[in-house]
Amino acid sequence: MDTLLAETVLFQSGYLTIDQVRQMGPRRYYRLCFPNLEVRLGFTDALLAGYTQSPTSLVGVQNRMYQALQNKDMDKIKVSFQSLLSSIPQEWYIHNKIDHYEGYYASVVYSFLASLGFDLQPEESSSHGRADLVIDTGRVVYVLEFKVVELEGDGVKAIDQIKAKGYHQQYVQAGREVILVGMDFSKTDRNLVGFEWEAWVKSFLAGGGLDPF
Repeated sequence: MDTLLAETVLFQSGYLTIDQVRQMGPRRYYRLCFPNLEVRLGFTDALLAGYTQSPTSLVGVQNRMYQALQNKDMDKIKVSFQSLLSSIPQEWYIHNKIDHYEGYYASVVYSFLASLGFDLQPEESSSHGRADLVIDTGRVVYVLEFKVVELEGDGVKAIDQIKAKGYHQQYVQAGREVILVGMDFSKTDRNLVGFEWEAWVKSFLAGGGLDPF
């Protein structure tokens, strides 16, 4: 073989272990996971360090983001994302258009948040589509949707998509506090330029409807 799957390398090196085995007809499928939180954080820290010019400076950004997510401090969450993206060297963008694709920003955001130890669900399915990323801090659930724009954005279209597709409903109906977050990334600035959010909670009055607050 000319290529070796990343999952195979991670399993053989001990970063991943078998979590579940499923038999479907003559085929057997394996679900892999990190063996413990320490290995997971070590791996995501190493992955995230590859994005930035100064990996040591990430510790401060990680700590600020962790506290901001726990405290629902949306202004600090926005600034932390901007600090992270500002630390990515321009050499990453030479002779390519990686910054034009939503998947690139999604991978950076996921790697960053995974290094904090929260429960993350990328491409979380609902009955009408998939949310880009769901974060469960234990206190609150964040539902994130990403868009790439030319220069300026406000995050409103991303928020509208979450509500139109109902990505948040399963968490609100379960009685969880949910914050919808729309994020616009600029191809020109290579940073977060639009950031909009709404908090939702299930109302147990008047028939238990869904209410923003």
